This record gives sequence, structure tokens and C-alpha cells, in this order.
Amino acid sequence: MNQDIGRKVTWAKIANLDSILLATGTISEVCDFDDRGCRTQLVAEVDNARAMFEKWGAGVLPDGMMTLLHRVLFYGDHADNVQDLGHLLGLRVLLEGRDMAEPPAPAQT
Repeated sequence: MNQDIGRKVTWAKIANLDSILLATGTISEVCDFDDRGCRTQLVAEVDNARAMFEKWGAGVLPDGMMTLLHRVLFYGDHADNVQDLGHLLGLRVLLEGRDMAEPPAPAQT
């Protein structure tokens, strides 16, 4: 995968069956963690790493470590395609690092 350094990538996750979390970046390093977890591990440059860190999960994921991880990664910038897919499926698409879900409305008593 070292030949992939510099390639654009998109990663996404379906959350709570009503949202797609979406981000894009550029591969800057391919990690060598064969003995730890996921099969695809890399470092990607994003537009705003601070915002990505602060808004990771876009407010729709619980705090458990495993739900905060695990995205599907594919080559190329396919943000528009994923947004179109979300629209066709009736799912909201949240750009991680930019969007945050609206907090749930308080329960009516």
C-alpha cells in the first residue's frame, strides 16, 4: 500500500440506521500494525484535523470505543456519491469534522 501515499480516500459509516458519517482525505502514511485490530490502517491528511478530532462521530455515536472506530475506506473522493446515496436511502449525511447532529428533542411529559 505504500504506493497509495498521496491518493485521495473517502471513508464512511452508517450510524443508528438513520445517518451516514462521511469524510475524505489524502493518504500520508501506511501503518504497519498487523498485530492490532483492523486490516486497513493508514494516516490521512484532512482539511482540519482539530475539527475532525472535536467532531468525530458527529454527535450520533455513543461513547464506546468500538462504535467510534471502524469506517469503510475506499479510494477516491466520493463525497458527492455518498451524499447522493444517503438522499436516495432517506439517510442524513454528516461530514465528520464539519457537521454535528441536532441534539434529540426533550421528551414530552
